Amino acid sequence: MDSRAQLSIDYIGGVLIFLGVVYIVFYLSMNIVAPLSKERLDVQYLAESISEYLILNFTEESAVKAFGAVNLTKLVQYLSYADLSELTGGRYKVNVTLKDMSGNTIISFGEKIPENVDVGFTRRVISTYQTSERYFLEVAVW
Repeated sequence: MDSRAQLSIDYIGGVLIFLGVVYIVFYLSMNIVAPLSKERLDVQYLAESISEYLILNFTEESAVKAFGAVNLTKLVQYLSYADLSELTGGRYKVNVTLKDMSGNTIISFGEKIPENVDVGFTRRVISTYQTSERYFLEVAVW
């Protein structure tokens, strides 16, 4: 009887079992780590949602929903008096900054963004309907 054939089958079986165990370990470790990154997705989604909310709710009435044509006066008035963390249900802190196209800060609302925090960040280009001046609307959530 030839024992080499049995060794080949045992070897292939051992390799398959080893690869199966390695696959299971990586699969389980990814499922353990995935919920830890959920917070990052939440803050990014919130930053995008808040910027979308601000643009849609402060679109010029006379504009035919032109891309990013907002009423800056109403937007600045709203941001001056609004509790920005309420836009997230009070769970996160929010900063909204308006910058000119060269990157100079015109006005900033909310708390200053801390250094070592995971921040969801969105930058959108907005303009005014009458003057066609363009600005960056930056929203940060942490």
